[in-house]
Amino acid sequence: MLDPKVFKAYDVRGLYRSELDEEGAYAIGRAYVEQFSPATIAVGRDMRVSGPAMAEAVRRGAADAGAAIVHI
Repeated sequence: MLDPKVFKAYDVRGLYRSELDEEGAYAIGRAYVEQFSPATIAVGRDMRVSGPAMAEAVRRGAADAGAAIVHI
């Protein structure tokens, strides 16, 4: 899920599962690389229970679009 209201002025923020889930995180990671064409991106996360799955989804999306990933 990717509710459009998760896009804020300077970040992406939403309630896990009801506004943003792994499918949405994958789409964001992929779209970022397709739009800006970085060779490498860094992906980090916080301590929330959803963090590992959401970070992995972003990494997969970005990698599928061709970027190298640095885990921070």
